[in-house]
Amino acid sequence: MALTKVIGAGAEGLTLSSTSLTVANGLTLTDGDIALASGHGLSFAADSSASGMASELLDDYEEGTFTPAPNFSTSNGDASFGTAVGQYTKVGNMVYASVYIVGSESNASGHFKIGSFPFTISNSPTNYYTAAALYYNSFANMTGTPVAITIPNTTDVAFYVGNNGGISNLTETHTDGNFTVIATVSYKI
Repeated sequence: MALTKVIGAGAEGLTLSSTSLTVANGLTLTDGDIALASGHGLSFAADSSASGMASELLDDYEEGTFTPAPNFSTSNGDASFGTAVGQYTKVGNMVYASVYIVGSESNASGHFKIGSFPFTISNSPTNYYTAAALYYNSFANMTGTPVAITIPNTTDVAFYVGNNGGISNLTETHTDGNFTVIATVSYKI
């Protein structure tokens, strides 16, 4: 048996059927959460869509911490990382992560990269690169624009320095070997 209208004090805007509940003029919860079944989300299908739209369903939100794994692409040498902490927020298919790393080394080679981001990086579309804000000190080639490049199908982000239309390795060869990296990265999963 399905009710088509719910009539009562303050309930005039409710319509109830065997499969749905329609609420007119808004919904207010005074306590508690709205729980959605796995695979479902908030639909924004009533809004107009841009060309190329793939989904209007917000189906995931998560936030937490992770332990980033900093290293150098060719050799870590005698590198040690005393502090390596990360936080992330995932909204739909995008991840926004921040890392803070303090380390030391004197014999590492290759570009600096950070692994163990919390979700695997998408390889679609091909060559989908990341957006990043990066602070670093005590790296050898500190002139130029920092560039972060995601490595598809991994949890790694590689860091380079952009110079004159190209990129070069972000390498650490400071005399005392101490360095700090603070980065905020966003990427598609």
